[in-house]
This record gives sequence, C-alpha cells and structure tokens, in this order.
Amino acid sequence: PIGGSPGVDLITDAKIALLRRHDIRRISMGVQSTQAHQLKILGRGHTREEALDVIQLIKGEGFALNIDMMYRLPGQRVDEVRLDLDDVVGRGIDHMSWFPYVPHEGTSLARRIDKGRVDAQAGRADYRAMFEASLQHSFAHCPCGGIVAAPHGRPPRILHHIAN
Repeated sequence: PIGGSPGVDLITDAKIALLRRHDIRRISMGVQSTQAHQLKILGRGHTREEALDVIQLIKGEGFALNIDMMYRLPGQRVDEVRLDLDDVVGRGIDHMSWFPYVPHEGTSLARRIDKGRVDAQAGRADYRAMFEASLQHSFAHCPCGGIVAAPHGRPPRILHHIAN
C-alpha cells in the first residue's frame, strides 16, 4: 500500500498512472475527521470536501482504500463523532482504522490542551459513548480492535482501538 493525506494534490492523473505501472492496488490516507474545526486543531492540510473528493476519486479509479479516523479529539462531542461516521460510511472504503486521540507529551497540541488553549478531551462516559456510536451504524465489533469496510455494499467492519 501507499499512504498520504487527502490533500488536493494526493491523486493526479500522472500519479494514478504511476501507481498502476508499479502495481499499487491499495491506498491508505489519514482523514482523521470531517469536522472543519477538528481538522484545524489537528493542523491537517485538507478540508472535509477535499477528503471526500479524494475518497470518491480513489474508489472511482478502482483502488482499495484505507482511511484513518480519530475520535476523542479535543473538545469533540458524541454528535460530532456520529457526523464523522455518517460522512465516510457508504463511500466504498475498504478498511477504516478508528483510533482515540492520545495527546503526545511535548507536541504543540498537547501543550495547547495543557494550557487550556484548546478544549480538553471528553471524559470517560463520553469516550465510551463515542465508541458505542459506531455500533449504531451496523458495524461489526471486532474484538481485535479495528474497522474494515466490506466490498459490495456491505457495511464497514470497524477496528476500534480502545485505550483503557
């Protein structure tokens, strides 16, 4: 597989030809969220629309697609997690890894959280509700901890990565 972020320059006709020439069949990209304010907090270089457009383009070109998504982002609410899931479910993705955000000590975002410049993460009850939100989307719960979208219109199987 080949990976990247869903910026507008991720996939071009020339890159598609190059990928095919080298027999690349699977693309993985870090979407993380479809909420504009979360993408800004995370410092992602793409918008919701760009991510969804790139998903459509990659799937339209016949590549297998993995996306990484995050929940329990700073200030994130359960309804925002549901919106993220609604945005990506049904778009033909083949695999989705869904991770809880973990602030890494020493990073800019962790410092902003510590100083109160960015809202804190949800508490344990909301964290669990975010996890449970995926189960309301008819996802099969995989005890090994992940999400895989099945082909041919079947719902994605979500790989949850739960930190206790």
